[in-house]
Amino acid sequence: MATAAKARGGRFADFDSPRGGSAAFPSRASLRRRLDVALERVREIYGAKRCLLVGFEGRPTLIRSVGVRPRADTALWKTGASRVRASGRPLLVRNPGARWAAWFPLRVSRALAGVLFVEGEGSSGPAHVRDLRFADFAAEHIALLLERVRLHDAASRDKLTGLYDHASLRAILRREVRRARRAEGRCGLLLFDLDEFRRVNEEHGHDAGSKLLKRVAREISKAVREEDAVARRPAQIGRFGGDEFEVVLPDVPREAALRRAHRVVRSLQSRRLLVGGRSLKVTVSAGVATFPEDGRTAEDLFREADRALYAAKRAGKNRADLTTANV
Repeated sequence: MATAAKARGGRFADFDSPRGGSAAFPSRASLRRRLDVALERVREIYGAKRCLLVGFEGRPTLIRSVGVRPRADTALWKTGASRVRASGRPLLVRNPGARWAAWFPLRVSRALAGVLFVEGEGSSGPAHVRDLRFADFAAEHIALLLERVRLHDAASRDKLTGLYDHASLRAILRREVRRARRAEGRCGLLLFDLDEFRRVNEEHGHDAGSKLLKRVAREISKAVREEDAVARRPAQIGRFGGDEFEVVLPDVPREAALRRAHRVVRSLQSRRLLVGGRSLKVTVSAGVATFPEDGRTAEDLFREADRALYAAKRAGKNRADLTTANV
């Protein structure tokens, strides 16, 4: 098996061939595709049923998967991942003629970031850990790709709230509008602006204002994602700057987009937020625009949602409005 793996090792040569983005600055989607290519190569070489990437943020968490589940799937990857996390060494478990599984530590700067899990059935697969040198090499490569994804995500996030920054969310909106246009689908954009936020800074200080923005970011995220359990693609949330937030809703029709905006308004209206030992009351105004009703481009949607937001402000605040082009 080790000989066969070595003979086919050249097939890893295309791992770092960029598909989207540049060689120096590949896109997030390109990095994700490379992860899938790496997993598929390992699965193919060892005749495995599937390969998984498992991350260590808190308890072991499934990040990506290729292949299909073996017949008797009992979440074996969780048990082995915990053992590898404790020992820091690779692990191979094999039942002759039945099922085999192997775990490899993923290290970034000597820190254990996760596990590469390979699983198969029957007589295929390795007989001993030494037969898995190729997968060990793959694990090192995959760990580097994961770190690049993490750094890419960190660079596209707002430092205060952890949400996407405006430039990143605008790119997401453009992508979703293009997707909706090709598939004759739907896409929504929500813009939120805190009402009387300047008063919070003046009365309680900028530190309290920053903490309040973080709390509001969490409340918006929770409210707009309430329906995402049944959505094909979840809502994407960003901070536009200052006290403004924006939400991209893939595959969401007009009525559902307005419903989510109203849910955020009601959620904040109905509670007081504890910030630095102070109980603060905050409300938001919202503007809603949707594809294709309000425009055919991301720029169209942003312009119309912005108009609707300021219409809500002029109408008394603490409310959500559709774009003024269609009311």
